[in-house]
Amino acid sequence: MAITEEGQPRVQLWGPLLCQYHVQKTVKRAELWAFLKTLEVVLPPCRIYTEHMGILDDLAPGVRWCLSWKCPHADLRRRIWHTLVDLGLGIDCAQHVQTHRSKKAIGQLNGLEGQVAQDNEAVDPLAKAPRRVAATASRGP
Repeated sequence: MAITEEGQPRVQLWGPLLCQYHVQKTVKRAELWAFLKTLEVVLPPCRIYTEHMGILDDLAPGVRWCLSWKCPHADLRRRIWHTLVDLGLGIDCAQHVQTHRSKKAIGQLNGLEGQVAQDNEAVDPLAKAPRRVAATASRGP
């Protein structure tokens, strides 16, 4: 979900992970795919909040690592890095958001941090919806 400075939803994205091979169906790849798809619809300046520290950890080593064929999921990382460059953004456009907080804990947060935490909780059901639909469809009538 992309939000405005005032905390209002601007864009919400969710959907299935497109994979050519079953081995590509991993949480890491899904998170990278979501990050890439988000980059494709935002306009700078922007801040992207992710609950997946792996994205931030993997981008931290820089362009040389992300563009290396040795890098896991190199195809997505290359696309992410090139999109960041095209948008004039650095890896500092992404920030981690803590997940699975209680409603009470979220209610105690102020300002943008509180809004981001609320929005993160709001999109969790959307992220899980395609999985529930796929599981129902695979069981059959």
